[in-house]
Amino acid sequence: MFLKSDVKRLSCSEEDAATIYLSSIYNQVHEDRFNFIGMVAGRPQAGKSMDTGTVGMLLDPTFFDNLEKRVVYSAKGFMDALLCVVRERKRGRFIMWDEAGVGMPARSWYDVSNKAISYAVQVAGVYGSIIFLVTQDLTYIDSQPRKLINSFFDVTRANRKYSVMRPYTIAVDRKTGKMYFNCPRIMTADRQCIKLSKGIKVMLPPKEFRKRYLDHSKPFKQRITEISLQRAEDFDSGRLERQDMSTDEIIREVASNIGNYESRSNRSKEGRRILNPILIGHDYNIPAKLAALVKARVEQRVNSAGQGK
Repeated sequence: MFLKSDVKRLSCSEEDAATIYLSSIYNQVHEDRFNFIGMVAGRPQAGKSMDTGTVGMLLDPTFFDNLEKRVVYSAKGFMDALLCVVRERKRGRFIMWDEAGVGMPARSWYDVSNKAISYAVQVAGVYGSIIFLVTQDLTYIDSQPRKLINSFFDVTRANRKYSVMRPYTIAVDRKTGKMYFNCPRIMTADRQCIKLSKGIKVMLPPKEFRKRYLDHSKPFKQRITEISLQRAEDFDSGRLERQDMSTDEIIREVASNIGNYESRSNRSKEGRRILNPILIGHDYNIPAKLAALVKARVEQRVNSAGQGK
């Protein structure tokens, strides 16, 4: 069993920095009586899910025993996990929404995530839940629920043994609505202030956790693979409606029809393809933030291919 006191799996430039940082989250929930919502993002195979599982076992001693109930892959599973937390009436229960938004149409995911996160804050927040959303990019969450998230964690994989998790505290200017990402500072026992700019080194969780996680996630990943293959066939044949497209499918279609969305600025004429996000947002009926993400991804793909030539 992986106990909360097993802090050797977490380390950074200062030996106790990771422990102090996670203790601040624990105290926020149990002593200050708040809930905590974090978002974990990173490239595929960066170690996002494993890192989140390790953090979950450190913050909540009941997470490991209830892994199959607390690691969810759909909006319904997320709501069911929240209802279980409400029934238990216990603070600090850890819920992990893994692969959030994967396989869902972009517009539908924005609507679902809006409702789910708002519900988590208003209802489950009474019981001080700890909720982590695991996804590929912060823009997968709409701007309004994004402001309800406490911290953002950027995960990069160093090697097969550990990943690096860089935490950022999210602050929102209530007047302008702007979001700011601040690198957290912690105070050690000898009164030294340490900035966690280098992040936290997170080792792989125990084999027992990895096995249970892989067994639990296997049906979901198989189903996503089958759906993706079917959607790829529908996409290639033109049977997939725009309102049903995922973010990746929108990126593919915009890249294939880049001339329809290209800006007429001087930069485009100089060999760089620059897209107009307003046109993308209008055609696919997606929020401005998501349209900006599509624009950036398509430009990166097209311009890097042009430079390779």
